[in-house]
Amino acid sequence: MKKIITIILISCLYLTSYSQPPTGSVTVENPRISGSNFLFDVYFMRTNSVPSWNMFGINALGNSSWFFNWNTTVLNTPTLTYVNAFLLPGGGVYTNVVGNVGGQLAITTTYLAGFPNDIPQDVWYHAFTVQCNIAGAGQSLISWDALNTGITTINASTSVTETYFDSGNDIVTNYKCWTGGVAPSPAAWDQATNWSPNGIPTTTDDIIYPNNPTLGMGGFNSGPSTYGSVQNLRVNHHAQLTVPQNHGLDVSGMTTLMGGMNIVVATGAGNGTLSSSFMPHGGITYNGFVVENGHIEVQRNLYFIDTQLPLIYYFHLVAAPVGGVLLGEWDMVQLQSYAFEYDVSTQDWVNIYNPSRSTPSAYGFILSVYDVSGAHTEYLSFYDNLLLGPVSPAVHAVANEQTLIGNPYTAPIDWDVMILLQTGINDLVRIWDPAALNYKTHIRTSPGSVSARYIQPGQGFFVEAAGATGTQFDITIAARTHTIHPYLKDEYPNRLRLYTVGGNSSSDETYIQFKDGEVTGGYDIDHDAKEWASSYPEYATEIYTVGTDSIDLCIDARPLIGDAQVDIPLHFKAGVEAEYTLGAEFLDTFEPGISILLEDKSFPGADWFDMCSGAGYEFSATPEDDYDRFVLHFYDKAFGIEENGYEAITIYSNRTNAYILNKSEQRIREILVYDIMGNLLLDKVEVNNDVTQVYVSDKTGYYVVKVITDKAVYTEKVFISK
Repeated sequence: MKKIITIILISCLYLTSYSQPPTGSVTVENPRISGSNFLFDVYFMRTNSVPSWNMFGINALGNSSWFFNWNTTVLNTPTLTYVNAFLLPGGGVYTNVVGNVGGQLAITTTYLAGFPNDIPQDVWYHAFTVQCNIAGAGQSLISWDALNTGITTINASTSVTETYFDSGNDIVTNYKCWTGGVAPSPAAWDQATNWSPNGIPTTTDDIIYPNNPTLGMGGFNSGPSTYGSVQNLRVNHHAQLTVPQNHGLDVSGMTTLMGGMNIVVATGAGNGTLSSSFMPHGGITYNGFVVENGHIEVQRNLYFIDTQLPLIYYFHLVAAPVGGVLLGEWDMVQLQSYAFEYDVSTQDWVNIYNPSRSTPSAYGFILSVYDVSGAHTEYLSFYDNLLLGPVSPAVHAVANEQTLIGNPYTAPIDWDVMILLQTGINDLVRIWDPAALNYKTHIRTSPGSVSARYIQPGQGFFVEAAGATGTQFDITIAARTHTIHPYLKDEYPNRLRLYTVGGNSSSDETYIQFKDGEVTGGYDIDHDAKEWASSYPEYATEIYTVGTDSIDLCIDARPLIGDAQVDIPLHFKAGVEAEYTLGAEFLDTFEPGISILLEDKSFPGADWFDMCSGAGYEFSATPEDDYDRFVLHFYDKAFGIEENGYEAITIYSNRTNAYILNKSEQRIREILVYDIMGNLLLDKVEVNNDVTQVYVSDKTGYYVVKVITDKAVYTEKVFISK
């Protein structure tokens, strides 16, 4: 059985011989909940233009009484709280008496001193908030009317919108409300006891986030890169739901904002900062409360540093995460922000400087600060106008040329989803990593950087046209994802990531993958990505492979390893003279029989370094060193002794060296090298490596290499070319 609370406003304004009092409004918003309470707001509006209103009208507001009646005893002990109280500026002083007299809520204000000199006309101003405690927890259902009643000395008019409230759970019927009652602060979304009724929300739950909960929402017990999913979300008046860095929130239905800065899509500070993810699938109602609109703040913080390198420009590729943003709104430091766009006709950067220029959805550009002092983060905030549909940015329709666009959503977008929807676009995406001072690259079919695959909110990225016919790039809401941390466990076979550590704070990476399909050792447009030099070539460390066609690659796809050894040149450029480490990731994506050895050509004759050991290769380097320093050797040790026609010992040459591959359990006792006349040039004993390199000669010609094991003797004629 429903128990009904009817709240009736009876107003008494005491005016001194003045017949045109101001109009006031009391709005009950259902349910602004604090613990076991509900709250309602009192607003004022001046509705006349009589100059003498100020003195007498303000005095009237300061010496007034309001009485609210209800027909149930479940409400008691009302208290008065202030939220953004307009009539209490500076030294403003007046007293308030709030009481429950015979089942009637009475609020009386008494003017003392310090009222403002003027109140503008026809504007709603919030005076105070009344909090009413709920005593009858056993009430099954209570309803009341949302009142918008003029406070006058004559009959009042009322506009009614009925809502429902479950007093036992402090929520609207069938809604789940955040209480935030479980420490530590901030509280966890996936803590069942932080919700009323108890339980973590699911995709079928409608959610209310109230003003002034016990603790605010601050993350997830299940750790970073986690997100919550709900059906409909309502954020109450003056409530603020913050989606913290490295977490996300998915709303499949409507998002209703009841007034104030209701949602903050947050980010953090510092280099390598992660975003948060807010993914509304339905509409957003910004004016759920008639008096005050709700707002969403989207943070886009950019890290800048002048101590990392002797740079005067430190830039980011950016894009507006909301609609309607002008270039001037990106001006982080007055007269010190510099913006550049990528001119598709010249394939180069062009300065843009008009503050009134639009930066529309999916428009990508460079933003830099000139000559900043020290490491710092610039805090940018954008408001409302979230993009909830698809966008198709213009793309330069010339084969293999680039266009810079950007992620227009408040959630990351997945390249592997987007590329399947495109027309005339190569499977290649690049982002700029300001922390590494280098580009990161990804291809769906030959995966590279996960950071490039999952393009963060407000991130600019490069796409490449395949040709002019029908070229179009579409960014759709289906491409949004909650994947917001930079690296994930690798899911692709036979894939190696090589990366640099050391020197200055710049770094680089390159990817090698062995795969089926129409793949060669050279550049294949559908599988490989060409190396892009850093925008700071004089300071940045760089690493890349070289294909069989001498093209530099940052993603290098090769045919699957067979019985032959695969040798891949690996070029390295030092940013500064320093100690470096060359590391490897995703070694577990290869079969156990694969050997990956690193040859450092700076040390001829030295043993090759086993990259499968998991330890990085440490070395010294300077910017003046020959870039052509390393060779990666891949071969499959699974090919056994004389099985399927394969030899246990393989002997071959490369330039001045001979290589001996031991694919068996035999132990190599001795290696001998002869010239064509039979003269002994080298005798090396007890060399029992999987791969052994021996220096033969710097004179072009044929030589004979003999390998003696504990079971057999192997001889091969090799050709040496300097």
